Amino acid sequence: MKAKSTRHHYIPKFLIRGFTNSEDVVWVYDKVKDKILHKPVHPKSIFWEENRNTVKVNIEESTSLIEDEFYLKLDNDSSKALKSFQEDEITEELLSIENQGALQFFVINLFWRLPITDFAVKDLILNSKISSEVVDSEVLKNDAEFHKIKRFGLYNHTIDSITKNRPNNTFCFVKMGSS
Repeated sequence: MKAKSTRHHYIPKFLIRGFTNSEDVVWVYDKVKDKILHKPVHPKSIFWEENRNTVKVNIEESTSLIEDEFYLKLDNDSSKALKSFQEDEITEELLSIENQGALQFFVINLFWRLPITDFAVKDLILNSKISSEVVDSEVLKNDAEFHKIKRFGLYNHTIDSITKNRPNNTFCFVKMGSS
């Protein structure tokens, strides 16, 4: 089992394309250098990290299943929904609870994909209780591969927290990409 992809976008290319010009490029502001880059760039060249969602299966093998299956499907489904929200006539069907839930699900996943939330993932894992007779919980809590896997699934934690604390039944979450 080999990694299928290595360039993993934490902001999906379809979102970046929404800001491109007629040449399919976008101007980028470099926050660190406090300036706009000297020329526009293609969406595939920004907002990604190499192997961000690649997980080692063992010493010799790795997989990018999280990126190539889950995020690919989520991004494909979400891009269609967002395009519909942007271009279609506003109707009750368009604003259905299911469509709103799908959009909220995408936004929650986008939040957990961003590198800036890695500290929160680490904090959640370090403060969690892990019981195992097979694996040392402290070793697991500090394992980078475990963090990648847990980060990918944190939408469940977020949805459960929101659902438990919601004031009424005014929204719904649709867990896309899960069986």
